[in-house]
Amino acid sequence: MVKSTKVWTVPLGEQVNKTIPPAKLTVAMLISKIFGIFPFNELSELSTFWFVEAIVIRIIELIMVSISFYFCIQLIIQDRVKTLYLLLFVNTCTLFTTNLHLVSFYRNRKKWQIIVYSNKSHYHRKSDIYFYIDLIRIIIQFLINFSLFRLNKHYDFLTIRMCLHYAGFIDSIVINNFCGKLEILTKQMRTIDREIIKAKYFKVIIPTKLKQLAKRQNYLIDLAQNINNIFAIQNLIIYSRSIIGFICVTYEVIRISATLNIQSKQSFTSGVLEVLSYFGNILSTVYFCEQFSEEVENVHQQLFSTINKNLGTDINEEIHLHCVMNRNVKFTAGGCFNLDYALVVSVIGTTITYIVILLQL
Repeated sequence: MVKSTKVWTVPLGEQVNKTIPPAKLTVAMLISKIFGIFPFNELSELSTFWFVEAIVIRIIELIMVSISFYFCIQLIIQDRVKTLYLLLFVNTCTLFTTNLHLVSFYRNRKKWQIIVYSNKSHYHRKSDIYFYIDLIRIIIQFLINFSLFRLNKHYDFLTIRMCLHYAGFIDSIVINNFCGKLEILTKQMRTIDREIIKAKYFKVIIPTKLKQLAKRQNYLIDLAQNINNIFAIQNLIIYSRSIIGFICVTYEVIRISATLNIQSKQSFTSGVLEVLSYFGNILSTVYFCEQFSEEVENVHQQLFSTINKNLGTDINEEIHLHCVMNRNVKFTAGGCFNLDYALVVSVIGTTITYIVILLQL
């Protein structure tokens, strides 16, 4: 009879240490709070003040969308149906993203609290850098579009551009929240990898220590899966819009490049910045997802190598089973498509095909 082996899992609250002092918030996280995207206090407990402020921001967004419908009427009168669809699409996506993000955080507030407690730090170096770059891009685009508005005095144009800028800004905040937590988990996974290598180097293989490291890896995988689930719908909306925007705006940039007047040059510059933004949203997220998955694989390889070199020692069979399972996280956007490098290649290929077909018509 085969002996059954119980696979250990780590309860999400097991390693939570609520005595951890609050970490200093970065500018990116502070902006998230102000715009109602991260309604938690310094200990990442749901804050009544910030949650009410987030609801107020959502109400203001709804009012602004209602006001923008006035310009929709003007677009119908001017027979600019495509522009009308763009405005409605952007506003609807933004409202869904912000409201679903708030609801998701509220429903998963316990899990989110555990994620932050386990990280011990709010500092997201690489993800924050991308956020600041995108913020500068939005400011430059706003200045360009405002100068275009002063030339043509089209209020509907300014309204649409403002909606696009705000939508891009919200996307950047949500992406920063998502990538930032994955970045910290990746750093912790890299620490586990180094500890195993260190133990192998000094030839001090302690089964209990090895089990603790494997257990910690399992715990970080659970946290990463929770992050993926919390951001599922938001990611689906953001990356679907980013893919569509990248394809369409790239074609517009190529079309505009055929003209040489000053207004077209400004539109061309703004379009290039927008293309870079859409592509950056996809690439940056895929990068952090792949980084975490690679670190998980590295830890698995180190565990396999350690076990193979110490077959005669008393290494717990649970560690063997953990290695055989080879757990990892499959990051997806709402379960509809995978957030990996294959997505980047697919988007580039689709864009090239789309543009070639349109140019031949």
